[in-house]
This record gives sequence, structure tokens and C-alpha cells, in this order.
Amino acid sequence: MNCEHISYEHMSDFEINNLVAFALGYLVKTEIEDGLCGFTKEYHEKYPNTIWAAKTDDRGEQCEAWEQMNFCSSPEEAWPILTKMIKAGHFIAFDGDSVICDTWHQYHDEGKELMALMIVFLKMQGGE
Repeated sequence: MNCEHISYEHMSDFEINNLVAFALGYLVKTEIEDGLCGFTKEYHEKYPNTIWAAKTDDRGEQCEAWEQMNFCSSPEEAWPILTKMIKAGHFIAFDGDSVICDTWHQYHDEGKELMALMIVFLKMQGGE
């Protein structure tokens, strides 16, 4: 990930989901055309924040099937990242309208706690 200053606060859930997947080493399908990347334009309009990603092996080769992912809205996909952060010794707290992790303090709108957590995760990866 490029370590220059990135402003995540104005990015969409879709953009954050893509960056998280890349930070985790996943392949991400970015084309949105009928018949490509597993969903149609209509599907993307209905679920605009869902991405298609696949896990890779040590060589960067795809090693698992493509999956729909939404780290910013799905606890099932966000919790493993939270668990990994805690196991690495990071202090994390959800405090009303913000997520606090070590020296990062990320404010969020109501219902956007997981997106704020993903922004903190990206900042920890060196994106800010």
C-alpha cells in the first residue's frame, strides 16, 4: 500500500472495501460489466458496496474461489480483522461516535462503525 497521506473519510464503502481487500492480499475484480466479475450492473446498483475478492497464496496466485465481500457492513468479514488487530496487541474501543485504536481516533456516522474500523485498519497498514 502506498504510504503517502490518504484521506479515507470521503471514500465510499465500495472504495474502502477494495482497499481493505488489497491490504489483506486478496485479488479484487474491479470491472463492472454484464458477464464479468460475477455480477451485473443491475446487481452492483442493488448492492453498490459489495466487492468480489479471492484469497491468494504466498506467490500472489489465486488459491480460493471468488467471494462477495463487504468489510464495511458485514460483521462476519470485519470481525476476523478486528480479532487480528487485538491479537497483535492493539487497543481498540468503540466509543459512541468513534473507534479508538492506539493513537488513531476515527469518527463515524451512526451505523458506520465497521467502516470506521476498516479505516483504522488501513491507517495501521501505513496509509496515513
